[in-house]
Amino acid sequence: GGDGGDGGGGVSTFVARCAAHVHFRVSGWLPRSGLQYGADMVLYRNHPSLVHSDHCVVVQPSRDVTAAAAAAGAAAA
Repeated sequence: GGDGGDGGGGVSTFVARCAAHVHFRVSGWLPRSGLQYGADMVLYRNHPSLVHSDHCVVVQPSRDVTAAAAAAGAAAA
């Protein structure tokens, strides 16, 4: 579906992934694409050329993110 609530992508999934990326950056992690590992992102404590990733992350938008994205889309229309 287009709303992202069912894992099919969409605005709410994009918003959730951006929010997760910012959260991990602020927390001191280096998030990178996790596509080759079946995840949304992988987290590094140091530069990826120096260390292996510590965690794989799969982002699942909450209903709050889905509702906020829908409200933002309605306001932009």
